[in-house]
Amino acid sequence: MKFMPKPTRSVKEEYLKEISQAWSTVSTKYVYNIQLGKMLQNEANGAEDIQISYFKAADVQWENVNIHDLPVMWASPRDLNKFSVINGDLLVCEGGEVGRAGMIYNLEEDCILQNALHRVRSTNKAEVKYLMYLLRHIASTSWMDVLCNKATIAHFTSEKFGNLRIPLPSVEEQNMIFKFLDKEVVKIDLLISKKQKLIELLQEKRQAIINEAVTKGLDPNVPMKDSGISWLGNMPAHWEIKKFKHLVLMVGGGTPSKENLEYWGGDIPWVSPKDMKVDYVESSEDSISYLGLKNSSTSLIEKPAVLMVVRSGILKHSLPVAINKVPVSLNQDMKALIPKENLDVKYLFSILKGISSLILYSCKKIGATVDSLETEDLNNLMLPLPPLNEQKYIFSIIEEETNKIDFLTSKLNIQIEKLQEYRQSLISEAVTGKIDVRQYGEEVNH
Repeated sequence: MKFMPKPTRSVKEEYLKEISQAWSTVSTKYVYNIQLGKMLQNEANGAEDIQISYFKAADVQWENVNIHDLPVMWASPRDLNKFSVINGDLLVCEGGEVGRAGMIYNLEEDCILQNALHRVRSTNKAEVKYLMYLLRHIASTSWMDVLCNKATIAHFTSEKFGNLRIPLPSVEEQNMIFKFLDKEVVKIDLLISKKQKLIELLQEKRQAIINEAVTKGLDPNVPMKDSGISWLGNMPAHWEIKKFKHLVLMVGGGTPSKENLEYWGGDIPWVSPKDMKVDYVESSEDSISYLGLKNSSTSLIEKPAVLMVVRSGILKHSLPVAINKVPVSLNQDMKALIPKENLDVKYLFSILKGISSLILYSCKKIGATVDSLETEDLNNLMLPLPPLNEQKYIFSIIEEETNKIDFLTSKLNIQIEKLQEYRQSLISEAVTGKIDVRQYGEEVNH
């Protein structure tokens, strides 16, 4: 669909720059009913107070609001009237990601809102759904960071919200704009969703390739034998089963004193779980000095070794492992696995990737408050081990196949990014009147 441009004029508001020539600008407080939510009340203050569900900032995402499993607070009859939330209301975040806004749909219970949120209602001058898309545009310009001073704790106060100047087309055109955007955004979101699903399928295939290669080998005709391990089943007859402790040397990490600035900002990468989103580590967010290395329990891990997260919330979902391409140090949530004889470091990396879910399951402590992999549990893991030359060949095939999948995944991620940029551009152009949606009036109303 080709969108026709409209004549525009410059405005002083930096987050708008240009708007439709026919539109004016106005402060939101003159055209919307805006109400900041109620302060959290944990107990009754009077005989008439009741417990009622309320919305908090985390329930509000862009364009949508979670209406399920809401918390409760105490409120008076006056509070219920003043802070009530109904279908068709717009909720806007006062703190956190300030200005994030979503519409209430399909609400079936009485609710109010906490003071981390503003409730906005339409008037005969302005529609809230138009404002929702407009706030999305303003947020994309980073103006909220400036307006709410994100260098400190950001707050989109009632005063700032009420004084926010916005472009104002007629109510009829506002309706055309948000209905047009509803229709076009759904199309874009569907395309994005399909590509994200394809990425998920590719990642499942990637994991299956690794798992099959490190547990069954590459030759489907090779003689097999019972491994004696329930999760492994049969394995190639010429492979061995070895305990983890006989295959690797484990080295832990530590944290130099934060109070001594001489220990930090040096030349040695200090790897923590937040750096483990890649297969190969060449740098880290934090670094330490040789003085910090000397005066702490962390060690210098020469390359290449397998780095593994052993204690972190992310262990609930995956087992992050990587190979260091440079000498590194580790924090206390990490272990370095240094292969002993007859174990290739890249094969060790592959097998940990291939059976990560099984490792997590077998090492999971029932009732533990922190998910962790204990040294004793790791040491007692039984792993299938092919001959050294076969290990290297298996890794080369895994790398070849996974590189193909990674290339396709990268292309899909680029396509998703471009669709998201187009989505935002379409919203911005529509809510500032740079494209004329009036010609689609009949179409978007059907």
